[in-house]
Amino acid sequence: MKIAQESWLVVRYKINEQLRFERNLKNQDIKFYIPKITISNKKGANQKQVNKIEAIFPGYGFVRLAQTNLQALRNTLGLINIIRFGEQYAIAENTLVTQFKELESLSETEPIMPKRLGKGDKVIITSGPFKGRVSEILATAAKDKVTILISLLGSVKAISFPVNEIQKY
Repeated sequence: MKIAQESWLVVRYKINEQLRFERNLKNQDIKFYIPKITISNKKGANQKQVNKIEAIFPGYGFVRLAQTNLQALRNTLGLINIIRFGEQYAIAENTLVTQFKELESLSETEPIMPKRLGKGDKVIITSGPFKGRVSEILATAAKDKVTILISLLGSVKAISFPVNEIQKY
Protein backbone atom coordinates (compact mmCIF):
# COMPACT_ATOMS: atom_id res chain seq x y z
CA MET A 1 0.00 0.00 0.00
CA LYS A 2 1.42 3.37 -1.04
CA ILE A 3 0.99 6.14 1.52
CA ALA A 4 1.27 9.78 0.46
CA GLN A 5 3.92 11.78 2.31
CA GLU A 6 1.38 14.49 3.12
CA SER A 7 -0.72 11.97 5.08
CA TRP A 8 -1.16 12.04 8.86
CA LEU A 9 -1.01 9.24 11.45
CA VAL A 10 -3.84 9.13 13.98
CA VAL A 11 -2.45 8.97 17.53
CA ARG A 12 -3.86 8.70 21.02
CA TYR A 13 -2.35 10.74 23.84
CA LYS A 14 -2.93 11.07 27.58
CA ILE A 15 -5.55 13.79 28.00
CA ASN A 16 -4.07 15.11 31.22
CA GLU A 17 -0.62 15.29 29.56
CA GLN A 18 -1.61 17.10 26.38
CA LEU A 19 0.75 20.05 26.92
CA ARG A 20 3.66 17.70 27.71
CA PHE A 21 2.86 15.64 24.60
CA GLU A 22 2.78 18.77 22.40
CA ARG A 23 6.04 20.08 23.90
CA ASN A 24 7.82 16.74 23.33
CA LEU A 25 6.66 16.59 19.70
CA LYS A 26 7.91 20.15 19.13
CA ASN A 27 11.27 19.23 20.69
CA GLN A 28 11.56 16.34 18.21
CA ASP A 29 10.54 18.56 15.25
CA ILE A 30 7.53 16.34 14.59
CA LYS A 31 4.60 18.15 12.99
CA PHE A 32 1.31 17.45 14.71
CA TYR A 33 -2.24 18.76 14.88
CA ILE A 34 -4.86 18.44 17.61
CA PRO A 35 -8.24 19.62 16.27
CA LYS A 36 -9.85 22.21 18.53
CA ILE A 37 -13.04 24.20 18.41
CA THR A 38 -14.25 27.41 20.07
CA ILE A 39 -17.49 27.03 22.00
CA SER A 40 -19.52 29.92 23.34
CA ASN A 41 -21.24 29.57 26.71
CA LYS A 42 -23.27 32.02 28.75
CA LYS A 43 -22.05 32.29 32.33
CA GLY A 44 -23.15 34.04 35.47
CA ALA A 45 -26.25 35.93 36.50
CA ASN A 46 -25.88 38.53 33.73
CA GLN A 47 -25.46 35.74 31.12
CA LYS A 48 -22.10 37.07 29.87
CA GLN A 49 -20.78 35.19 26.84
CA VAL A 50 -17.56 33.26 27.52
CA ASN A 51 -15.63 31.49 24.76
CA LYS A 52 -13.83 28.25 25.55
CA ILE A 53 -11.47 26.24 23.34
CA GLU A 54 -11.92 22.46 23.49
CA ALA A 55 -10.43 19.51 21.64
CA ILE A 56 -12.88 18.06 19.13
CA PHE A 57 -11.63 14.54 19.90
CA PRO A 58 -10.13 14.64 23.42
CA GLY A 59 -7.14 12.31 23.59
CA TYR A 60 -6.70 11.99 19.81
CA GLY A 61 -4.58 13.91 17.34
CA PHE A 62 -2.71 13.74 14.06
CA VAL A 63 1.04 13.44 13.44
CA ARG A 64 2.51 14.30 10.03
CA LEU A 65 3.81 11.08 8.46
CA ALA A 66 6.51 12.70 6.30
CA GLN A 67 9.99 12.43 7.87
CA THR A 68 8.61 11.11 11.17
CA ASN A 69 10.74 8.57 13.00
CA LEU A 70 8.11 6.08 14.20
CA GLN A 71 10.41 4.70 16.91
CA ALA A 72 10.96 8.19 18.34
CA LEU A 73 7.23 8.88 18.09
CA ARG A 74 6.36 5.67 19.97
CA ASN A 75 8.70 6.73 22.80
CA THR A 76 7.28 10.25 23.09
CA LEU A 77 6.15 11.07 26.62
CA GLY A 78 2.38 11.55 26.77
CA LEU A 79 1.66 9.26 23.81
CA ILE A 80 -0.53 6.22 24.52
CA ASN A 81 -0.29 4.65 21.07
CA ILE A 82 -0.46 5.05 17.32
CA ILE A 83 -3.93 3.96 16.20
CA ARG A 84 -4.01 0.81 14.08
CA PHE A 85 -6.59 -1.31 12.36
CA GLY A 86 -5.02 -4.75 12.63
CA GLU A 87 -1.53 -4.35 11.19
CA GLN A 88 -2.39 -1.15 9.29
CA TYR A 89 -1.81 2.30 10.79
CA ALA A 90 -4.83 4.61 10.78
CA ILE A 91 -3.96 7.20 8.15
CA ALA A 92 -5.80 10.50 7.63
CA GLU A 93 -5.46 12.25 4.31
CA ASN A 94 -4.24 15.83 4.25
CA THR A 95 -7.67 17.01 3.01
CA LEU A 96 -9.34 15.76 6.22
CA VAL A 97 -6.86 17.61 8.44
CA THR A 98 -7.31 20.73 6.27
CA GLN A 99 -11.08 20.53 6.82
CA PHE A 100 -10.55 20.35 10.60
CA LYS A 101 -8.27 23.39 10.41
CA GLU A 102 -10.91 25.31 8.43
CA LEU A 103 -13.57 24.38 10.99
CA GLU A 104 -11.26 25.50 13.79
CA SER A 105 -10.60 28.91 12.20
CA LEU A 106 -14.32 29.37 11.44
CA SER A 107 -15.23 28.62 15.06
CA GLU A 108 -12.73 31.28 16.23
CA THR A 109 -14.64 33.98 14.35
CA GLU A 110 -18.11 32.49 14.95
CA PRO A 111 -18.05 30.40 18.17
CA ILE A 112 -20.38 27.42 18.21
CA MET A 113 -23.32 27.59 20.60
CA PRO A 114 -23.94 24.22 22.29
CA LYS A 115 -27.45 22.85 21.97
CA ARG A 116 -29.22 22.75 25.29
CA LEU A 117 -31.60 20.03 26.31
CA GLY A 118 -35.10 21.26 27.00
CA LYS A 119 -38.49 20.10 28.19
CA GLY A 120 -40.08 17.69 25.73
CA ASP A 121 -36.81 16.69 24.01
CA LYS A 122 -36.41 13.00 23.23
CA VAL A 123 -33.20 11.59 24.76
CA ILE A 124 -31.40 8.27 24.93
CA ILE A 125 -29.68 7.10 28.11
CA THR A 126 -26.00 6.38 27.40
CA SER A 127 -24.86 4.68 30.62
CA GLY A 128 -26.06 2.94 33.75
CA PRO A 129 -28.82 0.35 34.20
CA PHE A 130 -31.18 2.18 31.81
CA LYS A 131 -28.61 2.41 28.98
CA GLY A 132 -30.23 2.40 25.53
CA ARG A 133 -33.68 3.47 26.71
CA VAL A 134 -35.36 6.35 24.93
CA SER A 135 -37.18 8.84 27.11
CA GLU A 136 -38.59 12.35 27.21
CA ILE A 137 -37.36 15.25 29.34
CA LEU A 138 -39.94 16.34 31.86
CA ALA A 139 -37.94 19.21 33.41
CA THR A 140 -34.47 20.74 33.51
CA ALA A 141 -34.10 21.67 37.16
CA ALA A 142 -30.34 22.20 37.27
CA LYS A 143 -27.61 22.76 34.68
CA ASP A 144 -26.18 19.27 35.21
CA LYS A 145 -29.38 17.26 35.90
CA VAL A 146 -32.66 16.66 34.11
CA THR A 147 -35.84 14.89 35.08
CA ILE A 148 -36.98 12.29 32.56
CA LEU A 149 -39.91 9.90 32.30
CA ILE A 150 -39.09 6.18 32.47
CA SER A 151 -41.54 3.32 32.08
CA LEU A 152 -40.89 0.76 34.84
CA LEU A 153 -42.96 -2.33 35.53
CA GLY A 154 -46.03 -0.99 33.79
CA SER A 155 -45.98 2.50 35.34
CA VAL A 156 -44.27 5.73 34.36
CA LYS A 157 -41.82 7.25 36.85
CA ALA A 158 -40.04 10.61 36.87
CA ILE A 159 -36.32 10.08 37.54
CA SER A 160 -33.53 12.66 37.86
CA PHE A 161 -30.50 11.95 35.62
CA PRO A 162 -27.10 13.62 35.16
CA VAL A 163 -26.87 15.37 31.78
CA ASN A 164 -23.62 13.57 30.94
CA GLU A 165 -25.48 10.21 30.98
CA ILE A 166 -27.99 11.16 28.27
CA GLN A 167 -27.89 12.57 24.76
CA LYS A 168 -30.42 13.98 22.37
CA TYR A 169 -32.19 11.27 20.37
